Amino acid sequence: SVDVHGDWAIVGSDQKIPNGNSLGAAYILHRGANGWQEVAKLLPPDVETGDLYGVSVAIGEGYAAVGAPLDDNQTGGNEGAVYLFGRDANNNWNLL
Repeated sequence: SVDVHGDWAIVGSDQKIPNGNSLGAAYILHRGANGWQEVAKLLPPDVETGDLYGVSVAIGEGYAAVGAPLDDNQTGGNEGAVYLFGRDANNNWNLL
């Protein structure tokens, strides 16, 4: 999934396979003088194989949200989760 807000975009990839695990990922892109450039990869420390992390994404003024509809960290029942990230003054994206 993809969302754009001004010169910022987020792209979700729920089947990204880092290190052989289907963890998913989300990428932040910024549009500058040289076009769109990837500036951050958003991957929380607790994402697990099969969570479908990155299947839904949204970006707004300094914030980005990434959905993981099969996240089971609370009860083990695949209730899902939304991870919220914030952009700081140095344009770093951090999990809130």
